[in-house]
Amino acid sequence: MIRCDNLVKIYKTADTEVMALQGLDITIDKGEFMAIIGSSGSGKSTFLNMIGALDTPTAGKLFIDGKDLFRLSKKEIVEYKRKTVGFVWQNNARNLLPFLTAEENVMAPQMFSSDKDKRERAQYLLKLVGLEKKIKEYPLKMSGGEQQRVAIATALANNPKILLADEPTGAVDVKTSERIFEVFSHINKEFGTTVVIVTHDMKLADKVHRVASIRDGKISTEKLSSAYAKGLEGVSDFTEVSILDRANRVQIPRELLLKAGITGNSVEVSVKDGHVELSAPQISK
Repeated sequence: MIRCDNLVKIYKTADTEVMALQGLDITIDKGEFMAIIGSSGSGKSTFLNMIGALDTPTAGKLFIDGKDLFRLSKKEIVEYKRKTVGFVWQNNARNLLPFLTAEENVMAPQMFSSDKDKRERAQYLLKLVGLEKKIKEYPLKMSGGEQQRVAIATALANNPKILLADEPTGAVDVKTSERIFEVFSHINKEFGTTVVIVTHDMKLADKVHRVASIRDGKISTEKLSSAYAKGLEGVSDFTEVSILDRANRVQIPRELLLKAGITGNSVEVSVKDGHVELSAPQISK
């Protein structure tokens, strides 16, 4: 469904350049439910904005559902945003119109649709996220978690193939965040929607099919659910791997290097019994 090919993004100001993405490569399968994690400034939100066609790369390619996204015309990009991708933001002010009810917010993206059953679909989606009793309520009369669930329903209004969410649980409590995550999981299973979530919450991230960690603008490690890979129900059993870039370089998490006694910027590399071993340099006096 999604294939990033050597994505680079450089933000320029009068005084400096910031390299948000440094040759990012990743493939996301149709129907996959995955989380993107990383420290502040690692490039994870930039990556999500690329998929949402909200930003363009400095270099590289991005293929969505077999199409080269940044070779599409302006008209095709508008159609892509309407029909292929839905977006949920952390800040509800970007998700909902405060002067519309929950039902009207979900109907709004369908404004240019020929579908005569906009209201029926809005009510169905609000029921799907557990808000059938809040259909006529305005956002300001709802809790943060309820607003986020309306936002999810709104993002699903045009039945997108991909649902993106940028820190969707960042402003709610633990119980509410788990409820919101359950909604994403249900949508993924019910509709086969490809769901990509940026999150800092590792407890929630461990409930998805795959967790990709971005460090310095590249995918550094991935955790893949063994159960998902085998086509089994349940995603609690994970295998963690490091990712080789095009030059066969790998980013080693700092905590692992420290455990191995490696504190500098050089390592000894050897192969033993089919394993590549890294160790602190043994410098003879």
